[in-house]
Amino acid sequence: MYQFPRADKKTQASFSESHSGISKKAERSMSIRVLMFIMQYYPVIGGAERQLQKLARALVRRQLKVEILTQRLRKDWPRIELVDGVRVHRSLYDLSYFVGYRKGLGPMNLILRWILVNRQIKECSESFDVFHIHVASPSSLIAAKVAKTARKGVVCKIAAGGEYFDLNCIRNHPVFRWFPERRFLASVDRWVAISGEIREDLRRSGIPDAKIVRIPNGVELPLRRKLIRRHARHFLYLGRLSRNPFRDFETLLA
Repeated sequence: MYQFPRADKKTQASFSESHSGISKKAERSMSIRVLMFIMQYYPVIGGAERQLQKLARALVRRQLKVEILTQRLRKDWPRIELVDGVRVHRSLYDLSYFVGYRKGLGPMNLILRWILVNRQIKECSESFDVFHIHVASPSSLIAAKVAKTARKGVVCKIAAGGEYFDLNCIRNHPVFRWFPERRFLASVDRWVAISGEIREDLRRSGIPDAKIVRIPNGVELPLRRKLIRRHARHFLYLGRLSRNPFRDFETLLA
């Protein structure tokens, strides 16, 4: 069972659910409609994508409405698809979708995404109240600006802290670093910090405490608790063996 992290009512308003599989009576009772934004999603699955997926499923059970806006990375992926009862819109793409990966496409891709995000959010602006971003990136902050212009509530969940803090990566972006940062950061009404480190990073970036909410990632607990032997000798690790700040596989193998 998915355990919901505790949050205040304002932050919970940033999380919502899908209309699919819900009765007409329940659908009419929905007061909060949320459009979630993430740059890649199912069938591409990583940590942030899994958290979004679990959260969306849990919110569906709470009779909230959520839809997901993401990229269409392959031409054989459907533009609209129901995943776990949540409608996924794959309406965004970049130039590599047409010509394959090539160096030097970054500036043009950013402009293209700006146009596509602006068009998509305006087209569905009447169908959602809150715009929920998973992972801050140049594209997501552009989307936040567009959603705020449409007078929507905007929530952004930060994925990483420290050296790889989301906003630091944006500041080091070869194109986006020349944009007026404060104007885009001001578009976000609530910042979700999954750790104390990220909360401090947000504070150092000038985000006021009133806009920061500490909510750790939720976990799924088994229905029956299994007893663990006091002297366990065998462990199972499921994950990537990659050298980055999130996975210390040298310690794991030691």
